[in-house]
Amino acid sequence: MRNGSGGVATYRGEFEPPMIEEGQEQEYLKQLLVSDRTATDKALTLMYHNMRQQMFCDGNKRTAPT
Repeated sequence: MRNGSGGVATYRGEFEPPMIEEGQEQEYLKQLLVSDRTATDKALTLMYHNMRQQMFCDGNKRTAPT
């Protein structure tokens, strides 16, 4: 999990993803898994959520520590 900041320059200005709260992420995942969405919708929702949160420092070079 990302444990520091990882700002990204965009055409709208600097984007700073929110800090990761492990408990909130676990709760989000539990709620998503028990929802009545299709498996495909759950997978796409989780993928988008993880991309937007930029949860992992080494999975995305824009947020990797230098």
